[in-house]
Amino acid sequence: AVHSGHLEMVNLLLNRGANLSTCDKKERQPIHWAAFLGHLEVLKLMVARGADITCKDKKGYTLLHTAAASGQIEVVKHLLRLGVEIDEPNSFGNTALHIACYMGQDAVANELVNYGANVNQPNEKGFTPLHFAAVSTNGALCLELLVNNGADVNFQSKEGKSPLHMAAIHGRFTRSQILIQNGSEIDCADKYGNTPLHVAARYGHELLISTLMTNGADTARRGIHDMFPLHLAVLFGFSDCCRKLLSSGQLYSIVSSLSNEHVLSAGFDINTPDNLGRTCLHA
Repeated sequence: AVHSGHLEMVNLLLNRGANLSTCDKKERQPIHWAAFLGHLEVLKLMVARGADITCKDKKGYTLLHTAAASGQIEVVKHLLRLGVEIDEPNSFGNTALHIACYMGQDAVANELVNYGANVNQPNEKGFTPLHFAAVSTNGALCLELLVNNGADVNFQSKEGKSPLHMAAIHGRFTRSQILIQNGSEIDCADKYGNTPLHVAARYGHELLISTLMTNGADTARRGIHDMFPLHLAVLFGFSDCCRKLLSSGQLYSIVSSLSNEHVLSAGFDINTPDNLGRTCLHA
């Protein structure tokens, strides 16, 4: 009845003694479904009849998390007026703002930020809502919102990933530009030594490589296993990215399987070993 939003049926069942706090296999109570599906009047009725607005499911999702995930802005507003904890984390450390940004729910994210949500709260892996907005398929507006409201563009996760690293992994061109324009460190290195340029090369995002290079990214910076961004582009077979990186004019030592004609024609020493003593021929 709750799932279908049938207010009268819900009221009838409650009058007949239906248990408000009954849980499904994922420990979701009926009120979770009211929040997720945006059945505001049903939710209000259940709250009036004693439903627990602080309840969580098996993964620690509150009503605010579930409403944020599906973009139920009126439910979100009502829950905030009821005084639910805005920065309550789920089992992964994600707040409702994390969820809204990941799902691209910009109206919900805006409401949460205006209500005082912490824009820099890290989750269990050290990712903030800005990291989530950087990777989300539909997170561009959320990213702008966060940046305009004081989100730290250089906040690094436990593995040292900045929001710009995350944008580079997923090839988010516009978002990378916004981050850079707002002070994101171009050559910020993660715990493996990789900069956003290494990451963009690894995942084959030529347009992002171009943006990073235009903004001064160091093409000769060594990252994981002492590799240059070019090594990663060649290793994973992204020839267009190789051309773009080579266009910088930077001379690289070849330390991996870089027997690519673009690399050879650029004048590299193919007999230079890597930190394990391997030349191109070994690779």
